[in-house]
Amino acid sequence: MMRKLDLVAASVGIVGGVNWLSIGAGKYDLVGRISGKRHFGETNLASRTLYGIIGGAALWSLARLVEREVV
Repeated sequence: MMRKLDLVAASVGIVGGVNWLSIGAGKYDLVGRISGKRHFGETNLASRTLYGIIGGAALWSLARLVEREVV
């Protein structure tokens, strides 16, 4: 179960990283576009939910990384 959750968290983290790359390179918010946002910087419930999931996946991955380093 843990390996599957780690894989999902890593996958979501990659999507988040690609989104930040697209924002930095061309001010194109991929996650925002998927969630129906029309203007850069605009938020709605769907985008906040997606960003929350991405942030949670990043925290999960960070915790697992720290856990591996400590052990």
